[in-house]
Amino acid sequence: MKEQTEKSLTAFREHILSAEAYLLCTPAGRVRFASGMLKMMLGEDLNGRNLNDFLEDALCARLVAETLAGREYEFRCKIREQAFRCTAQPWEDGDGIQIALFPVNAQAGAGESRHADRFVSREINRELGVLLPALQQLESGAQPGQEGYLAMMKLHLYRLLRMSRNLEDLALLEDGQLELCLKQLDLTKLTAALLEKARPYCEANGIRLLENLPAEPLYCVADEDKVRSMLFHLLSNAVQAQKGGGTVQVSLRGREDGSVTLSVSDRGGGMDAEALQQLNGSLERRDPLREGGLGLGLLLTRAYMQAHGGRMMLMAGDGGMVAGITFLPREAPPAEELHTWRIPYGAGIDPVQVELSCIGTKELYLSL
Repeated sequence: MKEQTEKSLTAFREHILSAEAYLLCTPAGRVRFASGMLKMMLGEDLNGRNLNDFLEDALCARLVAETLAGREYEFRCKIREQAFRCTAQPWEDGDGIQIALFPVNAQAGAGESRHADRFVSREINRELGVLLPALQQLESGAQPGQEGYLAMMKLHLYRLLRMSRNLEDLALLEDGQLELCLKQLDLTKLTAALLEKARPYCEANGIRLLENLPAEPLYCVADEDKVRSMLFHLLSNAVQAQKGGGTVQVSLRGREDGSVTLSVSDRGGGMDAEALQQLNGSLERRDPLREGGLGLGLLLTRAYMQAHGGRMMLMAGDGGMVAGITFLPREAPPAEELHTWRIPYGAGIDPVQVELSCIGTKELYLSL
């Protein structure tokens, strides 16, 4: 198959070789090979799919008929909202169809970038899906002295998993495709439970975690997974702002208008007024070469809150920063939406270990 694929690729005429994406199919139209560029554009691997899974039946029939007759066929199509100008022709040995695809969407630049984020995220997740079980198998038979190395591997694998999921969520948010699983939450109970899980991570960094939660339940309509992510994004930022140790306080307060505000405060030195104004006005991805990572935490938190119809605010605090998210009152979704099925966060993986891996330590992961 490898020799046949290489031969088929060189069979394209010179002007077709300038295409940015390729498909190689069987005579009946089943995809045998999709180029990496095409996967990045679509955020999906089409290998093994039939052409009529993503193209109109009439177009597929014409395409197959023309190439079986030994003729070249040109057409236009749209796959996953991406428009292409295409040229199809028989493989040199007559054993299938080769299709060159030229993107024609004038707005493709930003969209391709977001699709690339999603594609990279899925590829990372796929590879981690192989590495994590292998690591767990090694842990079960670890020899004396190996535990520290395995804990470090586990920590960094979880950090990669966190990064890939953040990238995918950000791409979905930018495309307006992120779906929330809304339900009525007791934010008091949920916050207390999450802080209990986060306490060991804070203590491993020399941080004393305080909580100021009301005795009564405070309800909001929100996506539980996203609330957890937002709290942990804000908490990890506060912990990282105090590398020498200190105190972080998480507070929850309800207001007369029915809104609920969750805030995280630290004493890590804070920011000047100009920097705060910039952050509150326009959050952007950081240059990945800058110290401090990609800066997705605050960006995602604000985007999640906007998707919820709420808001995020950063303020100067007592020698540090206060980051708050406010859930505005909204009607609970219909009963059938309360039980919407969703893809699990990760089979057999504790989401807290993933979310807080950015402030985890090797010693902490030895005990998990």
